[in-house]
Amino acid sequence: MRAYTAGLVACSLLLLCGAASAADYGDNLGEPNTLFGGGTTRYDAASGLLTINATPLSTRLTPGARRVAIEPPSSLAIEAQLDAGSGTVLRGTFTMTGDVDDYASQIEYSGVLLTGDIIEFSYFDLSSTDVFVFRFKVTGGSLAPRYAGNEIGVAVTVDHSTFSGDFDKSFKGGASGHVGISVPVEFVCADPSSITANFDGTPIPAGRTIWFNSVLKVSGPQSAPVTIQFQDVTINSADGLISVVVPDAEVTFSPTETTASTTFTGTWVTTVPFGLPGNTFFTGAAFPVTTSLPGGIKNVTWSGRIISDTPGVAVQWQWAAAVYSTLGDLDSLGVKPVDDNKASVYKNSDHAGTPESVRQFLVSGARGGGGSNFTGSYSGTVKTGACQ
Repeated sequence: MRAYTAGLVACSLLLLCGAASAADYGDNLGEPNTLFGGGTTRYDAASGLLTINATPLSTRLTPGARRVAIEPPSSLAIEAQLDAGSGTVLRGTFTMTGDVDDYASQIEYSGVLLTGDIIEFSYFDLSSTDVFVFRFKVTGGSLAPRYAGNEIGVAVTVDHSTFSGDFDKSFKGGASGHVGISVPVEFVCADPSSITANFDGTPIPAGRTIWFNSVLKVSGPQSAPVTIQFQDVTINSADGLISVVVPDAEVTFSPTETTASTTFTGTWVTTVPFGLPGNTFFTGAAFPVTTSLPGGIKNVTWSGRIISDTPGVAVQWQWAAAVYSTLGDLDSLGVKPVDDNKASVYKNSDHAGTPESVRQFLVSGARGGGGSNFTGSYSGTVKTGACQ
């Protein structure tokens, strides 16, 4: 499952990891909760226009009430202008029309029932049946007073979908789902993840320190802050020679930041602008070598939980290890936050994760040969992420 959020990404629908249809989301929308179906979803890559047209079928006006029919002529229309490269939502509208019978078969609401301007667009690429989730600001309609300042949530099941997760290709499919009040719920999704790699053949004498460091890349979000956490992180070797508890980390990607930074206050806190090329520092730990270690230690494994506060974030990460004759406290290392040579105070070509304050003490060992490889060589890459 691939899941991403385009546009403003503060999640206000209860998006459940592994959910398979819009019904899973729509059931969490508040009343009035409207069911729609029989529709079409179309996206034109040349123009970046996403259109959804469907027929409202019934609505439940209050919690616990039975559903009442929405009489024809009725329609539901969503138009969203997307960036064809990233899928970022630029603008869009929602319109729903029809006649709502009350329980005495009298028309209670008629004509334009609800209109809105887009706030958020999320998509869940589930192969032949996908899920699109929207939030809209209420702008009008006879049902608008029932929203009482809340936002419109729309969850769409796109059946028979030709969507492949890319917005540089046109696609189409069906459309059914729910409209209702978007209920603010904090989104958290956690994925356990681990990577195993080996040390090189250089022995490591006692008195030196191994600098374990990791980096990440993210894809999916574009317009609002997204925070990735790395928790319960440990490093262990199969032979028991290496055992490290790694500090937690919190990395925030922000559209308003212009400078990348990393600080340590018991937790690694990194803030970076969106759109930088290369890697971002994730977390790191020092392992003082109290007893000399042989070269060639095998099956050294990093393990932890990668947590996203936003649905649909894909994370790629790697780890590395280098040896220093002197390292010092973590809060004094001056860790470079990003690979980019202009975005932080460290305007050089060093890798993200380089301990800039002590790089003159680099020696060979672990996964580094010394020289200018201040982080050591990277492990293989593992891709993980929220609700994938």
